[in-house]
Amino acid sequence: MADFKIITGGGGGSGYITIESNGTALPHESILNFVGANVSIVDNPGNGSTDVTITTGGAFTWVEAPSSTTMAANMGYNANSASLVSLALPGTAAFGSTIQVSAFGVGGFTITQGAGQTVHFGDISTTTGTGGSISSSSQYDTITIFCSAVNTDFTVTSAIGELTVV
Repeated sequence: MADFKIITGGGGGSGYITIESNGTALPHESILNFVGANVSIVDNPGNGSTDVTITTGGAFTWVEAPSSTTMAANMGYNANSASLVSLALPGTAAFGSTIQVSAFGVGGFTITQGAGQTVHFGDISTTTGTGGSISSSSQYDTITIFCSAVNTDFTVTSAIGELTVV
């Protein structure tokens, strides 16, 4: 991972003087571009700065799921109940989007699916459609799945515990 540093001038100068990458000064250019899907830049005149925010891929928002809910893509769910928590796959999921589920509560989780949806776990697949599911068998079981075909197919990329595939 690169370490970038922008060194500003002291006193009455404006703008930056030097940009370093891993301790090595980069050549001065007239334009400084920040490129990427997860980059935002905001002027912060109260601080006399321009604030650059770069969010990394894989940053997940986790939510407690004490009861049944429909999941959203690129989210993590902590199934936290003494009773089974039923979590429905999202009806809309882009290729490559990811969902994580953890059975924190003793009730565990079951991931249900809608019409035309299937979850693939190695060489085993759920029954396509509303009858298929994949479930935890113990507290702390965890699963990560990604959307391998827009809206319809999901592939397990990691699993902890013994999962039941229907």
